[in-house]
Amino acid sequence: MGEYTGVTCLAGMTALLCLFSAAFAREVPPSGNRVTQNFNLGWKYYQGDVNGAEAVSFGDGGWENAVLPHNTKWITPDNDEAYQGVAWYRKHFTLSEDYQGRKIFIEFEGAMQQSRVWVNGESMGTYEGGYMGFVYDITDQVSLSGENVIAVRIDTRSNSNWAPGRVDVDFRYYGGLYRDAWLHITDKLHVTHELFADTKAGGGVFVTYPAVSTSEATVNVKTQVINENGSAANCTVVSDIIDATGTVAGTATATSSIDASASKTFSQAITISNPKLWNHLTPNCYTLHTTVKNGTATVDYLMTRIGIRRIDWTRSQGVKINNDFYKLRGTNEHQDIYGLGNALSDRAIFYEIKMIKEAGFDFIRCAHYPHDPSLYDACDSLGILVMNCLTGWQSFPNNSSFKNNTYKECREMVRRDRNHPSVVIWETSLNESRYDDAWARTVHDIAHEEYPGDQMFTNGYRTSVFDVFSDAAAHDALYNERSRPVIVAEYGDWEYGGFTSSSRVLREDSDDKLLTQAYNHQHRMNMNRSYSWFSVDAFWCYGDYGSVLLDGPFFGGCTDMYRLPKYSYYFFRSQRSPKDSIPGVSMGPMVFIANRWQQGSPTTVKVYSNCDSVSLYKNGSLVATRGHDADDISNRLDYPPFTFNGVSFTTGTLRADGKIRGTVAATHSRTTPEAAAAVQLRPISSEPLFADGSEARLVWIDVIDAKGTVVPTSTARVNISVTGDATILGPSTVTMKGGRLATWVRAGTSDGSITVNATSNGLTEGSLELSIGSPPVTMKRAITSSYRKVASPAVMTRRVIGSAIRLPAEYADGLKTVTVYNLAGRRIYRTTTRKQVVRFNGNLQLPHKVYVISLSAQKQL
Repeated sequence: MGEYTGVTCLAGMTALLCLFSAAFAREVPPSGNRVTQNFNLGWKYYQGDVNGAEAVSFGDGGWENAVLPHNTKWITPDNDEAYQGVAWYRKHFTLSEDYQGRKIFIEFEGAMQQSRVWVNGESMGTYEGGYMGFVYDITDQVSLSGENVIAVRIDTRSNSNWAPGRVDVDFRYYGGLYRDAWLHITDKLHVTHELFADTKAGGGVFVTYPAVSTSEATVNVKTQVINENGSAANCTVVSDIIDATGTVAGTATATSSIDASASKTFSQAITISNPKLWNHLTPNCYTLHTTVKNGTATVDYLMTRIGIRRIDWTRSQGVKINNDFYKLRGTNEHQDIYGLGNALSDRAIFYEIKMIKEAGFDFIRCAHYPHDPSLYDACDSLGILVMNCLTGWQSFPNNSSFKNNTYKECREMVRRDRNHPSVVIWETSLNESRYDDAWARTVHDIAHEEYPGDQMFTNGYRTSVFDVFSDAAAHDALYNERSRPVIVAEYGDWEYGGFTSSSRVLREDSDDKLLTQAYNHQHRMNMNRSYSWFSVDAFWCYGDYGSVLLDGPFFGGCTDMYRLPKYSYYFFRSQRSPKDSIPGVSMGPMVFIANRWQQGSPTTVKVYSNCDSVSLYKNGSLVATRGHDADDISNRLDYPPFTFNGVSFTTGTLRADGKIRGTVAATHSRTTPEAAAAVQLRPISSEPLFADGSEARLVWIDVIDAKGTVVPTSTARVNISVTGDATILGPSTVTMKGGRLATWVRAGTSDGSITVNATSNGLTEGSLELSIGSPPVTMKRAITSSYRKVASPAVMTRRVIGSAIRLPAEYADGLKTVTVYNLAGRRIYRTTTRKQVVRFNGNLQLPHKVYVISLSAQKQL
């Protein structure tokens, strides 16, 4: 963490690419006749309403170019106001004639808030609500021989017909097509989309675990297949469960006739011996491979990432995962960040969730709406339990439109997220809203109807309807609940002064203010853990965010809007066991000095660490060795802080050595800042960006002295530029706050490297080189129809016997790059050829006679 590089000096960063691949495995490129195309590039945007923009002939040449995910304006802590009005998006696109006789669907993962969609001038429908995705069948509206036009009208204004139903909410709507868009091309015999199918407790693939132990687990798989052919089909569904090494752990096959224009749900039970179970410390995942055949021909194929686990919520012992009980630390999370608002790319979301995990949190409450699908993917792979939430905030317009929309969103939320092992509880209430018992009973019943069995748990407050009770720590209701399991849904802010809470501080504020915030969070966490009914809590709120209610940002986060940590971040981090370990995640022993060590800094030095003891040194001389604090705000903590009193300031260096059983396990130093000398750039991750045209990477900017210490008094103006196939998002000149700030870099569509440069008058230039590469085939970004200087790629997944693959007819001619991946997402073969049939000549290492591989072919223009 920049100046805090000593915090986890013994915990390395490894295996991130594997985590990325696992995090998004549900979107692997399909095979047979299924193709999924990234639909994020090539949009036109107009802010405001305009007549006739749905028409094919409408002239959009003067509109702004846009890439999804797209926000309507640039967001900063100084100006978090969002555009709330009407905006339009248009996109011109072509489709391959090979899609003749197949089904074509358009999917939007989210649009804020009311959206109307037209394809070639024909209305596809209207969707109300800003936080769930929607799918349209556009087969009959598109042309395969010419250009198509899709138009989307967005209305971001609040409306009492859907949640949250009020204008002055404590977060920002921002606006736009702020999540991914996809085209899905399938055979007429195919697995349905869970949102489009609109089937109670069905549609798509639905996986449950009726029996789980360390020796054996039963996995039930329900797969809905629809036959849109003109005659009956003899359909076979093969379900293979593959572990992380690519080994088949279990399989099932079922065959049935499906009448024309009918659908059938195949139910299969698969036994897994010695399963690798999922929990927050061992987030073991499997991949369910679903193959659909019409007779002997494979016509559909998709993958679903799953995790085998059983959940229970108890009042006295906490949350039960499999056979173990836990009392877990958690946080609330808003989809809101500097610059982009809520329009984050999938990997930006992954890094956000990874940083939350590294902060010591194992539980996230998705405040106050369903989040981007990538959040749940990341939580699956990183081991974070999730409370999924209906949209709501202090409002219950008691009208039929509003209520029906909440019922609809409840069904859709469960259908979309039910297969995620991370989702362990569903907030089927409206946050701090005065809904009636009849409404509460309806949404509770809907959730259980959509997820039958004993693994659906609803939660909410004000009523006895829900399975689990939850409320904010500032409300007395928590302590009056006497029978059900209890979740502390919010704590650490309102109870310390309301609108003027002492927990609301800027990251660049004084040591004293930052320490007060951390004290508040420590005090309430200690109190939470003193209650016999405690199971999990959710700190309010992980990061600073924009707020309509406050007429400016909320500053109570343990990180700021730039995701630069405050002292409280390290307090939370210190509460994780030094023994915890997940590959690719920074964990283990840590120590942090919560003091800038400059003139005016407190002489009482607070140190956060999960070690047994801490030795503090000043300019190399031992000040003292301390054990954990034993006061009344520490007695319930796993790892209380360490306090060193009377440490007089002397220019130089403080060093804290954290020891476990007498051996130094982690160290951290603070050196008095000197004059600003240079600009330093640090990416949130140094992994290559994906060449998909839409991934944005957060890069932190530090002003440092000659010794590398951040200069917290610097307000330097820094100019940012980039060379290579990438762009700087937002302003090219920014002003430092507390010596630090951030920028965003968006990748282009070409492999290679880029260089980010930062200059400021009188300071040495900062430079950062990042790579851009083709995404792994297990990522959503592997599939795109908008590569620069290449034709639309064909992406397939095949069960093959032998060592040859025939590419689609459109790739019969021309130079092609063909890449082959194994089940684990590892590239095992790559060649450039002009042939349509690619022979592997024995180069593939295939451990199974029948194997699933993935191809990505790009024909040069």
